[in-house]
Amino acid sequence: MRFTSPIRVAPPRPIPGLRPPSPSVLRLPRMKPWYSDRRGYVRGHLRESMDDTLHDEAGMYWTLEDYIESVVLQHGLKLVGWPPDIPFQNLSNIRSGISALTHLELQWESGILRFVRITEDEWMAASLNAKHLAPKYAQCKSPGGREDIGRGRYRYKTHPYDLPLRHSKTGPKTPKYVPAEWDD
Repeated sequence: MRFTSPIRVAPPRPIPGLRPPSPSVLRLPRMKPWYSDRRGYVRGHLRESMDDTLHDEAGMYWTLEDYIESVVLQHGLKLVGWPPDIPFQNLSNIRSGISALTHLELQWESGILRFVRITEDEWMAASLNAKHLAPKYAQCKSPGGREDIGRGRYRYKTHPYDLPLRHSKTGPKTPKYVPAEWDD
């Protein structure tokens, strides 16, 4: 038997004596997160407190490009007071464990680490190059390529008849870092 009309579900009726929930609660149910370790708790608390200080539609971004685009240029804010010994990156990737995260959390709660509105001159300069507004930005070298440039890799299993290889294996031809003069 097929239904000729779609099934309709009635909305829940209000319970006498109870206030109806606010629309924001119905829209975004916010559950308290559960963390498996202290480092995760500190990281989550720091992220949440930074997001709460920004506008409702804004959020903190931890990659340099997204931070510049979404926090600096879009909302006109910059992060001031970032410690120089901690690189600005995703909080999950910070290497020194919980000590660096608790240091950041203490600085945030004491007001040393905070968001500050940028001036018009800074905003004009940031539209051209905003990397100077990012906290502790350092250009890191890429890991490069293999170490065996110009050489073939060790072949642990030789040809059964000890004949020469069909094609000579000389390895990669370019150096680890290409000089800027070669870009022409």
